[in-house]
Amino acid sequence: MDGTYQVNPHWKRLASRIVKPQQVVLVIGSTDVGKSTFCRFLADFALARGLKTALVDADVGQSQIGPPTTIGMKSFTPEDPSVQFNGTADQLYFVGDLSPRGHYLEVLIGTSLMVDSAREIDANFIIIDTTGYIHDAPAVTLKQHKIELIRPNHIVCIGRSSELEQITACYCQQDWLNIHHLR
Repeated sequence: MDGTYQVNPHWKRLASRIVKPQQVVLVIGSTDVGKSTFCRFLADFALARGLKTALVDADVGQSQIGPPTTIGMKSFTPEDPSVQFNGTADQLYFVGDLSPRGHYLEVLIGTSLMVDSAREIDANFIIIDTTGYIHDAPAVTLKQHKIELIRPNHIVCIGRSSELEQITACYCQQDWLNIHHLR
């Protein structure tokens, strides 16, 4: 990512509602819909609000903060608010493939461990970027297990609601979870 991006007005409205201390945000959507850019925006927004922020990059094929085939965690502080994704992570977990297919356990364990690492360094706001793997039954199950394991406060669905509804429908009535849709 080159450090510049277009900010959608819907992003600002949503960020002003969810960027608060002690929140965990899971971002899901298909490939190339803007998940990583939105995560970058959320990190910038949280830092501007004075929150120590951690990004867990669970997109093993298009990683921003670690080498491909890994899940990484990088923290940012308001004292040094420059969000740079230069391929270096504070923590890494090796999955070993560019796709989560066939590596479900590794992806779940790695994501959970990286979120735990973010919590251990007292990150006030945690963002989890995910792969665009959402279109078949194993993908839906993987995302649902990730939701159950991480227990985020917010899920941000980027893309068509119909394709993401199969993942989130069973969580609509949960008190602990808020689901948001961005097109």
